[in-house]
Amino acid sequence: MQAGRAAFKHGKLEEALEAFRMALEEEEEAKEVVHSNMALCCLRLGRYPQSLEHANRSTQLNPRWAKGWARKVGRGGNGEGLRQAAGGSASIPGGAGGGGGGGEVEGGGGGTEG
Repeated sequence: MQAGRAAFKHGKLEEALEAFRMALEEEEEAKEVVHSNMALCCLRLGRYPQSLEHANRSTQLNPRWAKGWARKVGRGGNGEGLRQAAGGSASIPGGAGGGGGGGEVEGGGGGTEG
């Protein structure tokens, strides 16, 4: 997962996605974190349906992982990413708030980067 975090930090989103894909195969723990990171990469690349898929997987794996839920809102907290992923007709339970998709990828040990 470190390679993905480093690539993301340097703006190499495609490289980060590939590193996170490999991390999914190698990591036994924190898969919800990897999916959350992949959701953010896809969000930044404008791949809203894929971003939503990874955010959904993140929250399925660990419903308590807040970043997974934040990635579902995405695009600055206004829900635009979610609406576009759902074909423009999604409603957001409880409003959009909360700071959006977040701007940092996460590491494995429960800490935040940055």
